[in-house]
Amino acid sequence: MELINNLPKEDTKENIIVLSGSAIYRSQLTNVTKIKMIYQKPFDVYKIINTIHEIQTNNICNSIDKKLDSIFKKLNFDHYTKATKLLKSAVLIAYNEPDLKLEQIMKKVQIQNNEKNANTVRSLIDKQLNNMYSYKNNLDTFVNTFPSFCGDKPTTKTFMNVVLNYL
Repeated sequence: MELINNLPKEDTKENIIVLSGSAIYRSQLTNVTKIKMIYQKPFDVYKIINTIHEIQTNNICNSIDKKLDSIFKKLNFDHYTKATKLLKSAVLIAYNEPDLKLEQIMKKVQIQNNEKNANTVRSLIDKQLNNMYSYKNNLDTFVNTFPSFCGDKPTTKTFMNVVLNYL
């Protein structure tokens, strides 16, 4: 009980699972923002396993999301533009489904972001990348951040592959 109550308040992750048979113990939990789920006896092992898997998936996704934000910040992308949001969606979809081709990724991004068509999505992303490459400092930062990259302006597919390899 003391362990849960003494957790730092800054840590907002909900990744604690409490297994308890005692209603008194459950009623004394005060740091409930950290607790993902409370199971009481009899325990359903499959539900506990699913909760653990959900916590693990959320933690991995948050980690990838933060790394991607960091990369975009280094490359001076404006996080609030539509094109950056579309590019981020495309990279995350490609990360979660590595077997998809670029056209399929753009179609999923289009559906996820309620865009008119996949060509519009691709066009916005291409313009965003061309904007980034038009500044020599950004291209230099890209080359320095991703040493595996060699060449001039990378295509959208190359950009995504390089970023995915980095993640």
